[in-house]
Amino acid sequence: MSSIVGIFEFHRGTPDPQALRVPGVSASGDLEYATIITNWTRPNESIRPIQGTYNDQTKEIKFNDASEPGDVFFTTFYQGSVIPAPPGEMYGMAGTFHEQTITLRPTFSVTTLQGVWYAIWKNDIIV
Repeated sequence: MSSIVGIFEFHRGTPDPQALRVPGVSASGDLEYATIITNWTRPNESIRPIQGTYNDQTKEIKFNDASEPGDVFFTTFYQGSVIPAPPGEMYGMAGTFHEQTITLRPTFSVTTLQGVWYAIWKNDIIV
C-alpha cells in the first residue's frame, strides 16, 4: 500500500510553488483534513481546504478546492495518479486540473482553464 500522507511541493501553473498537505486518508479513501497552502511564508493565512478521495488499488487521486462563496464562485477539480517508488513508497503525484470561475457581478461570466499539476513528496507530517 502506498501512503500519500505527507507534505508535497505543489505546482499547478502558479508563479511560485504551493504546498499540498495530506495528513490522513480514511479506510474508505477520503482525504482527511487535506489543504493547499498557497503562500509558504504565511501558511496560516493562505490555507484552502480540499475534499477528495484516493484509491490505493488504482493509485488514483481526485480532489477539489471549492471556495469563495459570494459574487465569484471558484472551483478547481484535480485528477491524477501516484508516482510509486518501491517498496510501497512514492516519489510524488501528477495529473490534470480543470478550473472553473463563475462571476455573478458586475457582469455574469464563466471562465474555464485546464492544465497539469504535479506534487513532489517533501516530508512526513509530524503530529
